[in-house]
Amino acid sequence: MKLAPRCLIALAAFLAIMPASHAQVEVGLQTGYSFGALVSTPYEQVRLDPGQWYGAVVDYHLRRDVQLEVSYVYRHGTITERTGSPWQPGRTAVIGNLETHYLQGGTIKTFHSSSNAVVPFVGGNVGLSWFTSTIQGTSTDVFLAVSGVGGAKIYLTDNIGVRLQGRLLMPIFWGSLGFFCGSGGCSAGAGGSGTVEGELSGGLFFSF
Repeated sequence: MKLAPRCLIALAAFLAIMPASHAQVEVGLQTGYSFGALVSTPYEQVRLDPGQWYGAVVDYHLRRDVQLEVSYVYRHGTITERTGSPWQPGRTAVIGNLETHYLQGGTIKTFHSSSNAVVPFVGGNVGLSWFTSTIQGTSTDVFLAVSGVGGAKIYLTDNIGVRLQGRLLMPIFWGSLGFFCGSGGCSAGAGGSGTVEGELSGGLFFSF
């Protein structure tokens, strides 16, 4: 069984054991578009190409304007390598595929109006990111990751709504990027460095 279905099953199990009396939980399924990410060295650029995200989110109301949030996102994309320098012609080629996973927790701050039909929010999360590449000789790499999110929840009824958001995700590379390797060499991430990936997404959520 692949890792993405396992995480979604774990979320479903969490909801199944949640007491019915909890009316402070929101569960959402989302999809969106990622703008990709780029890692550069003087002689090489390795890019995770733009693509589609899939994910789920669970929000628990600590109080009216603060929610505890757990989220999971998954994508499958291609890795493109560009070699060369300003004084030497290079080449561009697809060198493999990459599965990306983020599992994070944090809080969001909501801003309520008199109608409460549209509720803007901002928040921050921290957790893990892990990457599995099809490039020969590489394995799954796990990193610390942080993210910032902002958007709005649109309540269609008391129990159903639409969540629209933008998010910046940043895995922290404490060592070299083992999965970012091609015939031109490997891109390296110095201790504590990272790359930023932006995404826009939306989906339905349900309140319990």
